[in-house]
Amino acid sequence: MAPAGYNAFFAELARNTPVSGMLQIAGDDTAIRIAKKVAKGKILLGQERYGQYFSYLQKKAPLLCTFVHSIGKEGHIPADVSTLILNLIKILISTFDKVPEPSPSSYPPPPDSSPLSFFPSLPKRCGLPCYAMDKRRRAVKAQDGCRKESYGHPTLTPGLFTIFCKHGICYGFEAMTSCESPYHPYEIFRTRFEIAPQIVVYDNACKLHRYAMNREPHFFRNTTFLVDRFHFKGHIGCSLGYSMDTYKTFSDISTINSQVNEQANSGLIRIQPQVSYMTPTNFMFHTSLFLAIRNMDAISSLTFNSH
Repeated sequence: MAPAGYNAFFAELARNTPVSGMLQIAGDDTAIRIAKKVAKGKILLGQERYGQYFSYLQKKAPLLCTFVHSIGKEGHIPADVSTLILNLIKILISTFDKVPEPSPSSYPPPPDSSPLSFFPSLPKRCGLPCYAMDKRRRAVKAQDGCRKESYGHPTLTPGLFTIFCKHGICYGFEAMTSCESPYHPYEIFRTRFEIAPQIVVYDNACKLHRYAMNREPHFFRNTTFLVDRFHFKGHIGCSLGYSMDTYKTFSDISTINSQVNEQANSGLIRIQPQVSYMTPTNFMFHTSLFLAIRNMDAISSLTFNSH
């Protein structure tokens, strides 16, 4: 039986989650530097004079900070815990440093614009290269005779994939031609964004994070992946590092309405009967018009609330 204070952190280590998911600070040199000094006993989180470091680490790496604070005596931590923290940081950094960063020439030019996607302010900047992980996945699928198949309507698309900012403004959408998977948000972020978003809230963010780390960890190094509050209840095997409620002292996260996308999708249901059997051209026109009007309403609301 682990001593009091250890159980919660050890439970996190036992989850089927990469270290980069539990401690999402790979792109934060300040947080890593503080964590190393804490492990080496140069910063004592239990002492008031180090309060600024405690606040920063609690904001960026709450699981680690809470653990260290709970087991330390006046900020001093046992030697074995120090070794554990340093090893975790080493694993975290090696996740990125051991992977070569792809050169710009490895990306194909952007493909022709799809008539089923609409991102007016986010044109495609490049195509996706051929990833080694994708080759491996195809080989595994070819050998696997027992796998779950996805079924959908025989003539209708699986649905829309929408991207919203935290203020509820829709950046764009695409009509999916295959069942939703981490590929859809990954393809949008990697091909349309010059810099990856700092925070991504998605109902399957744990899988998206792993998908991204297996392909372009450098591009997403500064991104924090989070499961929205409603859906995280079902992620019983995932680290609390993906839970928005873990970051209560980080206002950039704690103030986000994680249901923006779901609320918008509930609005789209109202036009579903009308657009479902339209031609692709009419479907895209009516859907983009609906979301554009919704954007104008959201912007008007933001402007009104700011005065």
